[in-house]
Amino acid sequence: MDHTMRSACAQLADRSENSQSDSTGSPAAITITITITITITIEQIVYLPPRPFAPELTADIKQSADTLDLPSMNVISDLGHDAVYFARVAPTAIVFVSCKDGISHKEIEDARADHLEAGCNVPPQVMLNAALKLERTRR
Repeated sequence: MDHTMRSACAQLADRSENSQSDSTGSPAAITITITITITITIEQIVYLPPRPFAPELTADIKQSADTLDLPSMNVISDLGHDAVYFARVAPTAIVFVSCKDGISHKEIEDARADHLEAGCNVPPQVMLNAALKLERTRR
């Protein structure tokens, strides 16, 4: 507690000891109001621009969704997914699952269980297709 605050508290304590009593005989109430000013400076220290997903991977995802008879579409995401970081060092893509009313990354996000299951089935199919493609190139 700094000197100014200590001094203000001491003055209030002195006043309360010398204060009048109210009609019940209790000491009169003292109201203390403290105002604090806080200044916050926000500085951007890192910026990673959106990156397109790797075309070969988005094609593999589409092919896998087709194999599983699932609907698919290409989307552009400029959100800060981990893919933004991975894309700096390796080809990257994401399988998105649709949410009710398009709301995502919020507490009220709501995805149907069958949509989640379908989304989870796509990456293993992508890997299987890649393995089959690699096997064909080795023949």
